[in-house]
Amino acid sequence: MDKKTIKKILVVSGFVSLISGIGYILEKLSYLADTFPFQQILIFSLVILSVFFVILILVLKYKFNLEDQKIIYFIKILNEQGDAFIKREGTFKVNEGDVKKREHTAFSDGSKMEKKDLELKAWDNSGHTLYCKFVLDKPATKKFEIYFPYSISKNKNYTYTYQFLWNRLFVKENDYYMLQDTSINPEFHLVLPNIWKLQCVEATEIFRDGTNKDLKIQPKGQEIEDDNYIKYKYAIKKRAERHTQVRVEWHVK
Repeated sequence: MDKKTIKKILVVSGFVSLISGIGYILEKLSYLADTFPFQQILIFSLVILSVFFVILILVLKYKFNLEDQKIIYFIKILNEQGDAFIKREGTFKVNEGDVKKREHTAFSDGSKMEKKDLELKAWDNSGHTLYCKFVLDKPATKKFEIYFPYSISKNKNYTYTYQFLWNRLFVKENDYYMLQDTSINPEFHLVLPNIWKLQCVEATEIFRDGTNKDLKIQPKGQEIEDDNYIKYKYAIKKRAERHTQVRVEWHVK
């Protein structure tokens, strides 16, 4: 059984145990109220609750064993057909244990791609080429693991980049991309053909309960890229906490 499966089992079992434990305590309290002194019942309750909270803390520690620090997304739309390069450059910090690899996702709402056509590649800031392994290969969704040249240990930072091509990814004048990292302040760079006009860029934070709120994004300027493209740069600051998603939408003509 691999570490990822073990972590999932710990998360599920931890929360199930916590909920079951609270129900068990309430049931026993009603039974013990007529048998034992109040002080003994209170001590019993505190011991049981302490055990379950320790389990919960350990589960969360394993689940969130790293956090993203600086993340920059580059979305480069190549043509009117919507072909695009997606590049993510990021630095993460390890909170617990050792990290040897990370999983990422490439997806589309409509167009389909063969994994061999993605031109997926990854590298780190020391110049190492990183091995990429596909773990899910569906027509509109690919998941891949990126393996690091050595284990990243607790309190250490590591910077790496990956890039892929997806044809017909952004075919509409109004389109979007989901940022799914744990960085509080991600950056978003949209690169467009210089004959296009960018009308607006908006961001929405999506919480784990399904609700969402609009975010204010800060323009960081623009620059000419390769003579035929213009890069528009934006900084985003989440309202809540790290483990939310951000949907970035734009409108072009």
